[in-house]
Formats: sequence, structure tokens, C-alpha cells
Amino acid sequence: PAAPLASATGGRLRVAPRDEYMAAFSEVDAPDFGIAPVGADLQDAKPEAAAPQVDLSQFSLAPVGSDMGQAKAAPAAPPPDTSHLKLQE
Repeated sequence: PAAPLASATGGRLRVAPRDEYMAAFSEVDAPDFGIAPVGADLQDAKPEAAAPQVDLSQFSLAPVGSDMGQAKAAPAAPPPDTSHLKLQE
């Protein structure tokens, strides 16, 4: 095998197959991705999203500690009567 294993031509990677499994993928067109230096930003910069225009004038805040009108929880049921239970010796 004097053929090179990989060569970059025109920004595309050409790989010489080493076995029949790899030969099945020899015609796949894949870009020649390089390796980024340490600490490089790998994602393209995106423009900052604009804040949505929302009208919140119909809402107000209640004072701290005020009752928000939640329903009160029902009192706990009394414990069951266990006076008729006895332990056997």
C-alpha cells in the first residue's frame, strides 16, 4: 500500500480505503474539518436577541407577606382509634 491514507484536495478529505468495510464509505463527501486550537470558540457568534415588547401594565405586585388568597388547607383528620388493638405474647 503505497497510496496515501488521506489527502486534502480542495477542502475535502479523500481517504483511501484499507478494507472492504471502509471501501463502502469511500465515496462519502465530507468536509476536511481541522482541529481548533485550545480555547478557540467553536460556535459561530449569534446576534443578541432583542427583548420582546410585552405590556405588563395590567399586573401589580402585592406587598411582602400579604395573603395571596390561597385556600387554607383542611385540618388534619384525627388519628384512628387503636384502643381495641392488643399485642399477643
